[in-house]
Amino acid sequence: MRVLVPVLAGVVVACSGGAGAEEREYSVPEELCGLPIDVGSFDALFPPGEEMQVRDQFQRTGGHLLPDGMCTVTVDGDPAFHLALTPAYEGGVQEVVDKRRYEITDDTPDTLRIGPLAAIRYVECGDATPQRPPEYDYDGFGTSVGVEGDGGEDLSGTLEQVVGPLAEEVAPQVHPEFCDV
Repeated sequence: MRVLVPVLAGVVVACSGGAGAEEREYSVPEELCGLPIDVGSFDALFPPGEEMQVRDQFQRTGGHLLPDGMCTVTVDGDPAFHLALTPAYEGGVQEVVDKRRYEITDDTPDTLRIGPLAAIRYVECGDATPQRPPEYDYDGFGTSVGVEGDGGEDLSGTLEQVVGPLAEEVAPQVHPEFCDV
């Protein structure tokens, strides 16, 4: 009897510790890096953990976004996913796919590209503004969501749901002198 009690107590502690590790102890925000997000759609991208941190590296000028930058979400110090704006000069959505180095399984010529861990919605810019420097003469930009790591799970359905609305939020915030959408 004396041997069983410590063993059983260890089993209870091990089981209860494992269950807590699978829970999310932080709240999913309604905004990431100044962009409103649909909490219900994004929910599956936020992993279990105790603390979430957000690193905003979007470039801004005059209260507008530049179509180049990234917002990274980490949980307990581990990268979870990122939102990115990536400019394209002549290659359209494929240029964005190549720059981001995402594994994209959908290669249709559409403005939406989906992979198991990433999705891109491409937006074309209007005609070049005469005062725009050549390094900012974008043809368009991609708004993307990329999941960090590979948990073996195909998140393409979730990513497809989040990237379209996110791109709709981003487009009007991009500085019109850099990309007039």
